Amino acid sequence: MPGIYFRYFEKDNLGAGAIWEEDWKADDNYIVKYILIRRKDGKPWTASTITLGVDNDYWTKEKAPVAIFGTDILNAMPINRNLDKERVFKWSLKNEEGETISVQLVLVLEKR
Repeated sequence: MPGIYFRYFEKDNLGAGAIWEEDWKADDNYIVKYILIRRKDGKPWTASTITLGVDNDYWTKEKAPVAIFGTDILNAMPINRNLDKERVFKWSLKNEEGETISVQLVLVLEKR
């Protein structure tokens, strides 16, 4: 059934300079509407970077500042990229905030 779905991921205690790598195999055909990335302590992003994409199609090419993706729907950058069933969405986030942080990443998905 068409509609909006959310896929939530989190990483606690990511040390300064550490990298959070994870992936998710799509369970249906979706459009990735937004990618929300926030620090659990509510502080703004200052220097951390991320690389992300599907399989070997990296949407960020090399890397991008985490801050450009937005932390909520009011400041989120529209993505609107297809994510087909069985394809793997993956990311690598480098903590360059200078302190240990905990991170939430949410994929806002529309079923096609």
